[in-house]
Amino acid sequence: MKKIKGFDGIRAICAFMVLYSHSEYSMSHVPAEGFLLDVYNTGFSGGAGVLVFFVLSGYLISQLLWRERSETGTIKYGNFIMRRVLRLLPAYLAFLFVLAALVLMGFLEVSAIALVSALTYTYNFLPATFGSGYTNHLWSLAVEEQFYLLFPLLMKKAAPAFYGRAIILIIIFGVVLINLVAMIPLPDYEFVYREQVENLRDVGLERIFRIPTLLFPAGLYCLMGCLFGLSQEALGPKLWRGRLLSLVVIFFALILYFNNVILNVLFYGCNQLVQCVGVGLLLVFIHHHQGSWVTRLLSVGPLPYLGRISYGTYVWHGLFIATGPGACIYWWQGGLLGFAFSYLVSGVSFEVIEKPFLRMKKRFR
Repeated sequence: MKKIKGFDGIRAICAFMVLYSHSEYSMSHVPAEGFLLDVYNTGFSGGAGVLVFFVLSGYLISQLLWRERSETGTIKYGNFIMRRVLRLLPAYLAFLFVLAALVLMGFLEVSAIALVSALTYTYNFLPATFGSGYTNHLWSLAVEEQFYLLFPLLMKKAAPAFYGRAIILIIIFGVVLINLVAMIPLPDYEFVYREQVENLRDVGLERIFRIPTLLFPAGLYCLMGCLFGLSQEALGPKLWRGRLLSLVVIFFALILYFNNVILNVLFYGCNQLVQCVGVGLLLVFIHHHQGSWVTRLLSVGPLPYLGRISYGTYVWHGLFIATGPGACIYWWQGGLLGFAFSYLVSGVSFEVIEKPFLRMKKRFR
């Protein structure tokens, strides 16, 4: 696939949003209220950064699979999985190896079930009780892997004419299902969590299983990206016509992206789906306006390279900007050093660990 300028810049910005959100500098760690905090939580928090990553992944993967299906008449599922393995697994396994070594040597505390869940890409189904500040960020990688396993099968088995309708039906089904699950009443049962007695009925499924991290609804954000990726050929030419229309598109993209502040859509997970529409519009605009000021801004200075190493930055920052209270206990964790080590190690990881495997991807095209 031809390189799309601007997308690496988006990756770099989103990775920084995640790191900032997990750091002690984050606005979510400050006792602030009001409109400014709502804007941050909606559009600039780590959760927003992960959502953009999901949409971007779906956008690109759907186009790759579409082109393969159009040119060859089928999709080689095994080859697709191998390309994903070569792209994602080396740095991921290196991180887990280093983390496990630090745990065995007594430097860090991570439960065995958390490590196993991370290794098997099932961390998004892990109850919050067993989580760790060093591994909690891995839930999103589990969602992406589950998406990569399932979505190519849909495009392989379904007729191309039904792709859009199938995706829309799955999204509707997912929204209905997750709202039904969120309403399930829990029994009156007391348990001890972090030395405090809590009642299962009062806690609810939201805190136990972290519903936003499950395949539904999180995987639906990838599907929204797929919807825009598959329809971008139809949307693209319309976004080419005139500077005024381009400004209108960007305006509506921003309105939809910040819908939680402006529109406040009802029902569980719907705010994020509307936000995905805003992201999708922006991606299509950048895709078809490679010479625009937006694209040039996203290609300034080190942003493209930081975008290329953003996967490693996301993975490795768990050691240096750990999430959760009391997680940063060593001099190399937290603060500006945490940021510096996150970017430094991810750069080394990209050059030494990831690049050799990326060159092997061409064998599976």
